Amino acid sequence: MRFHFSDKTFDFEALRAASYSHSGGGDVGEVLAICGKTKAAEERWREAFELAALRAEALARRSLSAQNDLDAKLAFLRASNYARTAEFFLRAKLSQGLQDADSDRLHNQSVDCFLSAMQLLDKRCYTYRKLAIPYTHTHTCTLPGYLITHTSNDDAATATATATATATARPTIILNGGYDGTKEEAYLALGHSALARGYNFLTFEGPGQGAALRKLGLTFRPDWEAVVDSVLDHVHQLDLPQIDTDQLVLYGWSMGGFLAARAAAFDAQRHGGPRIAALILNDGVYDFGSSFTKNVPWPANRIFPDPRWDRLFEWLAWPAAAFDTGIRWGQQNGLWTLGAKSASDLLRKISHYHLRNGLAELISHPTLILDAEDDHFMKGQPDELAKRLLSSNKANPASMLVQMKRTHGAGEHCHFGALAHHDQVIFDWLARTLKKQA
Repeated sequence: MRFHFSDKTFDFEALRAASYSHSGGGDVGEVLAICGKTKAAEERWREAFELAALRAEALARRSLSAQNDLDAKLAFLRASNYARTAEFFLRAKLSQGLQDADSDRLHNQSVDCFLSAMQLLDKRCYTYRKLAIPYTHTHTCTLPGYLITHTSNDDAATATATATATATARPTIILNGGYDGTKEEAYLALGHSALARGYNFLTFEGPGQGAALRKLGLTFRPDWEAVVDSVLDHVHQLDLPQIDTDQLVLYGWSMGGFLAARAAAFDAQRHGGPRIAALILNDGVYDFGSSFTKNVPWPANRIFPDPRWDRLFEWLAWPAAAFDTGIRWGQQNGLWTLGAKSASDLLRKISHYHLRNGLAELISHPTLILDAEDDHFMKGQPDELAKRLLSSNKANPASMLVQMKRTHGAGEHCHFGALAHHDQVIFDWLARTLKKQA
């Protein structure tokens, strides 16, 4: 589905930005107007979306001065989304281990505007918390996250003397991001919709993601169960009356479809029993590394596993990265987020991100696997995962594969352009699945 640009990568990112009109983080017409000022060039893209972010932030502050908190919140969300979008292509310096002042500035603006929006949530309904999740697996630090719960009596009493909210324990959706998404974007992608349907919402940034990468220098790790275990530990330690810890839903988003599935495979073997009640993979990923290696032409695909051939590989691979926006960005982002030294080193590192050797078959949770009909990143991966997971003797009867079709506008990666349809599919499934477990 073409949105605006002939270049697939620019077009997809424009569609992604516009899709958040569904949750208050954008306006379709505004995004199209921004796109009209850039011609699929990284620097023009940054300038146009940064200007839009500044404009939206100024509008937010004008609404604040008029005591119009709702429209101020929505404008802050648009500013956050546009700043994130402006930063997206800035990977050239970061991939070389260098600082990028523009990237840092835009990332900080996106975070700050999101936090300003969260301060304007209706406190009679929701309680927002910044999380510092203890992470001691090879590092002693904390991972950043956000938690938004439905307000309890105690919380509501501080917001209004006439509050009638109750401390009902509710299911909580934990969104596990992927290759480039941020915890701020996660609210727009799913948090807004989850809260509207009575769920609590938690998201975090692990190694290789957002602030965990920028501030702590943590790069991706394939044994992602160590990360999700830390998150689940923290949720239980919080011991909040608003959270039903028997109904924790793990949602893997994009590359998170692999990361969450990997964590679930180990959660299923946990000595004290699984802590994840349901698993949603948007989209399903069986072998994330193959999404990179399948496009490597001969003879480069034969030599990258051997470091002795790195120089030759770089020479052979250079034209693809030079002339294809998507390949160039994917390579640069991977060098940064995985801490790789070269393109061939990136392929070697990313080849460990898979569910082969029986890992997929260990997943016994109720699992919804989504499959975008026209996915240009990981076409075929949901089928590969479903073939193994659904045929396993440990497969849960509620597990299923759902193809999201272009006729609904849902055929693009992560179903951008049809988030309302995405929401209906996953929340219908969750309503049935969690009800059976209650």
